Amino acid sequence: MSSAMDKGFEDKYWALLGGLLLILFNCLRAWPVLSVPGLHVEDAALFGHYYGHYRSFTEIFTRYGSQPYLTTVPDFFAWLISFVDVRVQPLLYVVLGSSCAALTASMFFFTGVIRSRVILVIGPLVLGLAGLNHIYYHVTLIYVMYTGTLLLFILLFLPPPQAIPATTTQLLLFLALPWCGPYSVLFLPLSFLYLLFYRNRKKMMLVLAGMASTVIYLLTVTESTIQLANISKIWVIKRYFQVLLEKIILMQIFQKAPLSVLALVGALVLLLFYFFRKDVDFLKVSTLILALAGMALALFFLSIKFPLYLFTSDCHRVISLFCWLLFLLLVGDRVIAAAGSGWKIPVSTIICAFLCWVVIFDNIKFPERRHVKTVTPAAGYTGAIFYFESLQLERNKQAVCVFFKEHACCIDATRVNAGYRGEDAERLWPEDFPADVPYTQYLCPY
Repeated sequence: MSSAMDKGFEDKYWALLGGLLLILFNCLRAWPVLSVPGLHVEDAALFGHYYGHYRSFTEIFTRYGSQPYLTTVPDFFAWLISFVDVRVQPLLYVVLGSSCAALTASMFFFTGVIRSRVILVIGPLVLGLAGLNHIYYHVTLIYVMYTGTLLLFILLFLPPPQAIPATTTQLLLFLALPWCGPYSVLFLPLSFLYLLFYRNRKKMMLVLAGMASTVIYLLTVTESTIQLANISKIWVIKRYFQVLLEKIILMQIFQKAPLSVLALVGALVLLLFYFFRKDVDFLKVSTLILALAGMALALFFLSIKFPLYLFTSDCHRVISLFCWLLFLLLVGDRVIAAAGSGWKIPVSTIICAFLCWVVIFDNIKFPERRHVKTVTPAAGYTGAIFYFESLQLERNKQAVCVFFKEHACCIDATRVNAGYRGEDAERLWPEDFPADVPYTQYLCPY
């Protein structure tokens, strides 16, 4: 028992090292964006909605934005951040987004499923720098809707908690994470499959709590987003399998690949299942991971968004790609374990070199994933808000509209009101201030 506990401690140590390496490499890769926080993609809308901390807590359960579904967890963080100094809020958006991405990429290696030290160390790098390669997953708060949902799925693989604090923590996460975004619907079929495989009562109660929370979340969706008629369309099914093969399994190494290759991949997976047939844990975990990879991509092809896009974006594929890489890591772990004592070092070296190549190839071939245009620093925008709030315009029932159009998304510029917020407020314009007043360039000109 003592040696097993020591081994478990060592595994956590190596997994922690892998997580720290991921944070280091991501900081090196994304330092221009991390060091100059901006309001990327829908983070601008989150900031604009919750600025001023006058929104009630219930807003996080009612803000749909332009989508028919809630993103309650990102909204909760945005609501919480709105209480602090406005000048540090963009930085907190980046810190929370990066933290959730790093936690998601590292958490699976603390479940005990992976045993090889090589995989424990390099695994978070593979999942973080290739599985979550698009830089937005590392620097935006709104993309917690994806990283948080992946974290929910990974919770299934954590061992049943033994102590009350651990049980409470897992319970809260199972209840909260389904509210990250619409992909949490996949938790229901995945959980049914999990409950067929595992019979631990304590874990079962936690999973059932997560399923109940997911059902309640689905009841908040304002309109149907599923189009089952797509199943009957041959071209949709063909397109699904093409994307699964070319963009998930082959990771766009080749521009085109015949669908016959998918049959070969399926045969290789079955061969792996046969080779490791005595490793029941591998069979169960692999089945869950591969099922999630297939369902996550299918969800997009069955949604109302597919006719609008026709082509998948990084956000539509991120869960499937993450799970496919997780499966490859699991296979690598078991191959290393199956190698004889004299072969472990060369086999580990080959697998490590292959995984490093995957990360390097993905980042070199697709620079737009590892780097985004650094938007105009939000420091000037938040500094303008802070300055006009300091003028205490509310005393005279006056207000200004401060806006910020420089962000990396094609949505409306972020506008917030500083000063008096009543309907009878007197709106001040740039020309109402002396020429020497700073930040007037951030005031709405109309």
